[in-house]
Amino acid sequence: MNNLIYDKDGRLIFDMKTCTSYNPDSKYKFLDTESHAYLIVPIDLIKELNITKNITEYSYTNGIEIWLEEDQDAYTFIKAYVEYFKQPFQYGMDYTTYEEWEGLIEDCLVRYSTSISENLINNQDITDVWRSDKLINQDAINNLSIEQLEKVNEILNKIKY
Repeated sequence: MNNLIYDKDGRLIFDMKTCTSYNPDSKYKFLDTESHAYLIVPIDLIKELNITKNITEYSYTNGIEIWLEEDQDAYTFIKAYVEYFKQPFQYGMDYTTYEEWEGLIEDCLVRYSTSISENLINNQDITDVWRSDKLINQDAINNLSIEQLEKVNEILNKIKY
């Protein structure tokens, strides 16, 4: 079902109510941390939508995904997604405690930064995002999909100890 709204000239009018819908089976999830929420999306999709420069330092990355903070970056992403794909954005929800979130930041994530953005824009490797001490965290590795594990292995093979 395409419930998008267009103006009389055929331009998409972005409205969160008509351009998004909750779908628990969506591959895109908001992670509610009891105090804030982050939309988790593949870093390659951020590149495809050409919004790498629009993401703030309030978001995080693990080198494979970007965890977009809900107030600005998730909105920026959803708007770009709807305009690019010409379909509503479907999202699901996952939940974690604040303590688990703090552990995740410490073990697996780094803040998104201008240098990461520039590297993505220039199609450069961002293996520097993955510090070796973060890669060793087994809980983080266990939660990755097979596709993500393959990417981690590629990164691990490039890191010089």
